[in-house]
Amino acid sequence: MFMKELSPTKKGNSMNTQHNISQNLVRGSRRFQRLTLLVVLHIFTICAMAQTIRMTGVVLNKETREPLVGVNIVDVSTNRLLANTDMDGRFATDVRANGKLRFSMVNAKSVTIKVDNRKYIEVLMDVESTQFQEAVVSAKRITNKIMPEVTNIEIIGNTAAINTNVRMPVEMYSPQIRYVAQPVMWNVTRGTYKLMRPLVYDASQYHATQDRMYDFNMKEKDPLASYVTLHAANEKSESGHYFLIPYSDSVYCENAKDNYKCDFYQALEDYTKILWRDTMTIAKGTVNPLRFLEYTLGGCDLEGKEYIPEPEVKLRETQGEIRLRFAKGSSQLNTQDEQNIEELERLSREMRAIAADPNATLSAFSIMGIASPDGTYRGNLNLANRRMQSALNEIMKYVSTEDRRRMEVQSNARVATWDEVVVLLRRDSLFDQANQIEEIIGKYKGIDNQGKAIKRLSFYSLLEEKYLPQLRRVQYKLDYSIFRQLTTEEIKELYKEDFRSLTRFEYYRLFNEETDEEKREEYLRNAVNVYPRFLLAANQLAVARIKKDAPELELLENAAGEKAPYAVNLNHTIALLHHGHFEAADSLVVLLDPAQPQTRMVKAISDAYNGHYEAAYPIIQETGMRNQVLMLLAMKRNQEAFELAKQLPDDKADHHYIRAICLNRLENPLEAEKELKKAFKMDPSLLKIAEIDGDVNGLLEKGKK
Repeated sequence: MFMKELSPTKKGNSMNTQHNISQNLVRGSRRFQRLTLLVVLHIFTICAMAQTIRMTGVVLNKETREPLVGVNIVDVSTNRLLANTDMDGRFATDVRANGKLRFSMVNAKSVTIKVDNRKYIEVLMDVESTQFQEAVVSAKRITNKIMPEVTNIEIIGNTAAINTNVRMPVEMYSPQIRYVAQPVMWNVTRGTYKLMRPLVYDASQYHATQDRMYDFNMKEKDPLASYVTLHAANEKSESGHYFLIPYSDSVYCENAKDNYKCDFYQALEDYTKILWRDTMTIAKGTVNPLRFLEYTLGGCDLEGKEYIPEPEVKLRETQGEIRLRFAKGSSQLNTQDEQNIEELERLSREMRAIAADPNATLSAFSIMGIASPDGTYRGNLNLANRRMQSALNEIMKYVSTEDRRRMEVQSNARVATWDEVVVLLRRDSLFDQANQIEEIIGKYKGIDNQGKAIKRLSFYSLLEEKYLPQLRRVQYKLDYSIFRQLTTEEIKELYKEDFRSLTRFEYYRLFNEETDEEKREEYLRNAVNVYPRFLLAANQLAVARIKKDAPELELLENAAGEKAPYAVNLNHTIALLHHGHFEAADSLVVLLDPAQPQTRMVKAISDAYNGHYEAAYPIIQETGMRNQVLMLLAMKRNQEAFELAKQLPDDKADHHYIRAICLNRLENPLEAEKELKKAFKMDPSLLKIAEIDGDVNGLLEKGKK
C-alpha cells in the first residue's frame, strides 16, 4: 500500500505530480516512523520472550512426596522435550523466562506450570496407585489389559537386549488411540537405571488428527514422533483377539555380571486424557550362560633392550663434621695443631677416594662454621666467616687443580644461640642451670644482652670450660656425581632409606633379580608409583597380577593402543575381559599379532563374550566339554547342549546347574528343578547366581509358590 501511494498511476501536470509526490513522501515518512516504532517494539518483545534462564527443580509424588523418575519435561510452545527427571526426581534445563512447561509421565496426570522467571521449582504430580506386577500367562483371555510378553534380558558383551511382543486386545483398540510404553532397564545390583527407546503405537485416525493439530509438522513438534509405529489400516489381529506390537532394544551395561530387570510403564490415551495405565516387570535376571565360562590366560613379559632403562648419573652427597681448633681471637687455622692435622687428613682421605673413583666426579663442597654465643654477635660472626675462609683455603690444597675447576665451593658461618646451650645442659640433666638461662632468654632481647646477663651467673665458668667449646664446630657437605652400577645390596639399602630416591635402572635391578614373588611385586608397584610411565615395570606388574587372577585395569590403560608393544596390548586385553569390559576388549584384540600363539585363545574368549559365537566356538570347544556346552547354550543350540551336558560328571555342582538350564530351555521344568536342587545342595552359593539368572530364576519363583 505504501509503495502504491508513492507510484503515480495517472499522467498529469508536472507541478501537480511533484506536489502529490511531496505529499505522499510526507505521509509515507510518518507511516514509516510509526512502522519503525512498531518493529522496534516487536523486536524488543521477542527479545524479552527469548530470554532464557537455567531452571532446576524436583518432581514429587503429590501423595507420598517420593521423587518421580523419568518424568518428561516439555516446552509447551514448541512441544520440544527438554529433559527427564533422574533417580532423585531432579532435573536441570534451559527454559524461556516467561515460558510454560508440561510435566508428564505414564501413571500420572500431566501438570503445566508457568516459568515466571523462577530458577527453582517443586512440582507435585497425582500418581495413580498401581502396583508393580509381573506379566503372567493365563488360560483366560484378557480383554481389559495390554500385555507385554514375558521375555529375557539377553547379555551379549556389554549390551543388555530385550525382545518382546505387546498384545493389545481388540476390545481396547479404537482408531482414536495412542499407546505409549516406556521400558526401563534397571541395574538392581547398583540401584541405577537407563531409559530404553519408547514404544509409541498410533491408530491411523489419531495419527492423522495429531498431525493436523501440529500444523502438519508432527515430526518436529511431537517429541514422540520419531518413535511412532503406525497402525496399518489393513492390519489384522492375531486370532481375531489381539494386535501384536513387536518391540526390541538394547542398552549398554558396564557391569554385565550384575542383576538386571526390565519394567514396562504403559499408557493408553486419546486426544484429551489417559484412558488406561499400568506398569509391569517383563524380565528379571539376565540370560548369560557364558557367566560360567572357565579359561586361563597367561600374561606376556615385555622383552627387548629398548625397554630396559639406562644407568643414570646420580647425585650423591656426604655430610659430616670436623673439629678444627683456632687460637683465641685468631682467624688463621693452626696447621701445626695435632687435632687439626688429624681432622684435615680424615676429610682429605674421603675426598681423595671419590676423586680416585673413575666413575665419580666431585661437584660441590661447602663448609659451615659455627661460633659460640659468648662475646658480641657481630664480632663472633665476622670471626667465624674469616676462620671458614681460612679453613676452606687449607682444605682445597687437598683437591687437584682439575677438580677445583669443576667444583662449586662455598663457606658460611653462623653464631650459635643460647637456646643451644640450654639443650646441652638438659642433656646432662642440669635442669636448674638450664632453667636459669631460659629465664634470661625470655627476659632479654638480643644475643648480646642475653650474654651479658648469663656471664653474671655463678656457673658461667662451667659453660666456658665445657659447653661453649662444643658449639664451636665446622660442618661440611660434599656433593659428587657417580656413574657406576651399584651392587644389589647397595640399592636395597637406598630403597630402605627412601624408595623414591631410586632411579628406573636401580628399580629394574631390584625386580629383575628378586626371586620372592611378593617382594618382587612390591618393587614393581613402587617403581610404577614413582615413575608412572615406566612401561617395563607396569607391564611386569600386570603379568604378576594376571598370574594371581587379579588383573588391574589402571596399570596399562594409558599405554595400550595402536603404538603399544604386543605384550602391553595382550595384558590389557586380559584385564578388560576379567573386569567385564568386553566391548573395549573387542576393540583392542584386533591389534594383536595373529602370528603370536597367545593371540588365538585371547581372541576366542573376546569373540565369545561379544557374541561372535561361530568364530569362537571351534577354539573354545578345545578347552573342554563344559565350555562347549556353554557355547552351545549361547548359540541357542539347546538340544545339542543338553546331549553333551548329560555326559558331564556328577561330582560338580555347576554341572547340575548347567543341566538345569538346558532342561528348562527344553521345557522340562520338573527335571530342571531336580538338577537345580542338587546344585544348591552341593554348593549353596549358586543360589545367589540363580536369583539373577534369567534361565532359571523362574524355577525359584515356582518353588516359592
